[in-house]
Order: sequence, then C-alpha cells, then structure tokens
Amino acid sequence: MLVQEVILENFICHELEVIKGKKFHEIVTEIGWNKFHEIMHYMYSCLGMGTVPIGKLIGKSDVTVADWLRRLGIQVKSHKYKVYARLGEKQASKVEVKNSEQVITHMIVPDEDLVRLIFFTIGDGSVQSYMIHIHQAEKRMFPILRNRMMHYGTVFIDYYDFYGRRVDTLEEACVYRLTLNNAMLARLIADRQGLRLDTVQFCLKDRRLATYAIASLWDADGSLPQDKTKLLGFRAEITQSHIPEAGKDAIKFLTQVREALKNHWKINSRLRFFDVAPTTQIYKKLIKVSRPRYILHISQKDLPKFANELGIHCEHPNKKERSLKIIETAEILGLLNKLSLKETQPLISGGNPNAHSRSHP
Repeated sequence: MLVQEVILENFICHELEVIKGKKFHEIVTEIGWNKFHEIMHYMYSCLGMGTVPIGKLIGKSDVTVADWLRRLGIQVKSHKYKVYARLGEKQASKVEVKNSEQVITHMIVPDEDLVRLIFFTIGDGSVQSYMIHIHQAEKRMFPILRNRMMHYGTVFIDYYDFYGRRVDTLEEACVYRLTLNNAMLARLIADRQGLRLDTVQFCLKDRRLATYAIASLWDADGSLPQDKTKLLGFRAEITQSHIPEAGKDAIKFLTQVREALKNHWKINSRLRFFDVAPTTQIYKKLIKVSRPRYILHISQKDLPKFANELGIHCEHPNKKERSLKIIETAEILGLLNKLSLKETQPLISGGNPNAHSRSHP
C-alpha cells in the first residue's frame, strides 16, 4: 500500500485538501493548531516521510515543510548525509555509521592520476575541508599538475614572486599555487583526525599503484642531490619537516613508504629523526624551522634499483634526468646487472622480463 493511501485511511481527504496549497495561518484558522500538528506529526514522525515527499503531497517545497514543522514544535531531523570517501577495489556507494553519525561512503577505484595527485599533495601541498592546494616552484611541472587537477574540478591559479607578492603570469612567478575545489578528494587525503593513513596504505599495498605514489612523492618533496662522496655521485632522500595533514602521523606515513620499498622492490632505507633545525632553505630562501624533521634515506647499495624501478617514473624533469644518470653510471660500474630479474619486472603484465625498459608504465 502506498504511503499516500495510508495517510488517506487515517485522515479524511477533506483535511488534506484543506492543507494543500494553503498558507500556514490559513490552515490553522480552518482546522486548528492541534489538528494541523497531528497531521504533520503523523506524516513526518510516525510514517517517517521526509520533507520532500510531504511537500509533493501538499504542494509545498521541502524548505516550507521544514519551516512549518519547526513552527508546530516538531523537531526536524537532518536528512542530508555527510559525504565520506574511501579507496576500494570496486566503485560503490553505501550508507554507514562513522564517528556515531550516518554518512554516505563512496568507494573510489584509484588510477594513476588519482594516486599521483594524492601523494603530490601530501608531499608539497595542503588540504582544507573542501579543497586542496599544491605549491610548486618548478615551472615545467605546471602543465602536468594543472591538467591532472582539472580532471577533478575547477582549478584556480595564483602566482607569487620571490617576496611572496602576487604577480600576473607564470613567467614572472617564483612560486605558483594550484587550488582545486573538490571536497570528496580533500577528505580522501585528510580529515579532522589528520592524514588518511588508510588511503596511503591502500595506494602502497599494490606494486603498480605504489610505483606512481612514491615517484610522485619524490616529484613533490624528495630529492636526488649530487654527492661526490658517493660511488654513484648521487643520493636519494626525502625530508618531512612538516606535513600539515599528517601532524603526528608524519612518522607513520614515512614508515609505510619505507615498508612498501622493502616489500615490493627489496629496497632498503633508513628513517632518521632530527630535532629542530635552526634554518632550512626553501625556494632559495632561508626559513626558520620550528618542527622536527624526519628523513628517509635510500641505501646506496639499492640506489640503482630505486632509480630503475621508481626514479624513471618521476615527472619532475630534473629528478627523472638524475635517475637516468644513476642508471647509466650503475651500468658502467656493472652494478645494475647484479639485480635479479625477479626484482625488475615491468609494471604492465605481458612484457618481456629480460628487456630493460626506461619508459613510463
């Protein structure tokens, strides 16, 4: 039996006709406050009808119905669920309870672009409730980042000179900021509790996604500096002096990265903790650092493997170029040939495991 039929069985048609299309004070005058309250209470509280179906039944908007309920002293419940996002193997949406409230959870299947964007934001961006910001000085990364972010919504661009003043063009800028309005993506990266470690873990548990994730993290906040004291002439490390979204979870985040390096590629690394440093250099400016730093160092023994498996997938021109130089030097020294074939399988199945490829997946 339809809801409307149930109502008609309990309230005579005449009373519903009186409500339909009338104003609040007209209804109260004709059938009285108590009767009006009884009808609305029965539809809303007893039958569980929302403001939208009640509005359709009596010819009013849901906003008007909600206002009438409040004026009649009937508590209006919020019928809007908060939106929550989670990475998963299958696209789906469901209502569930999180932190003692009902939310609509959207399961999102990540692809290369999404994983890269998430980890670049963690490395060199910030997250607010409804948007993400990416800050970058490398101008050659600008079209890559902008085009990727445009897949997920409107992107706003701000340019700044060396002194932090706004300028009009990319050519004038020392640093640029890309802002994407996408609440679901923002909440996928961080929530009120901090960095979404479940998102990080999902991306890093799959070898293919982990490749894009770590490469993009190195694009954003990693480094491959020259070091003449090292056999290969370079070292690889990532320093996190402050992750706005991570807070106290920064060490947990880098620990997950370290474990992924070990599990997927048998790449050893060392995680070091440093107390507050007096100054550090950011965009050629000396900045006072007021937070501890965590540095993840890639083992020199495994640096050729890191460059071969991850560095060549970097999109930052300088970092990709240095990865290729590390591979070239390792080949000359005969270090790369020592890697077992099992440790250098291509990302895409069906490839020739004996072929040495430096192309993107």
